[in-house]
Amino acid sequence: GWSEEVSNGLMAGTTGKSKPIYGIRIRLDEAGAKNFDILYRAHKFDGEWTPWAKNGETLYSHGVKLNSIQIELKPKA
Repeated sequence: GWSEEVSNGLMAGTTGKSKPIYGIRIRLDEAGAKNFDILYRAHKFDGEWTPWAKNGETLYSHGVKLNSIQIELKPKA
């Protein structure tokens, strides 16, 4: 299942349990969301990238562990 939402530099998930990550959601706080979009995608252990997600959308790897995450912060036009 999903861990609790965290903010301000707190860690999400577990420590020392070697549990894999299969999905993420990233969103900006209200002040940041006024001026920026946050886009993110993940590289999976099967060698593929997920499609881009944006502004709190759920990014899910469909059962394949995530290897790394790419995050882009873009000014709103």
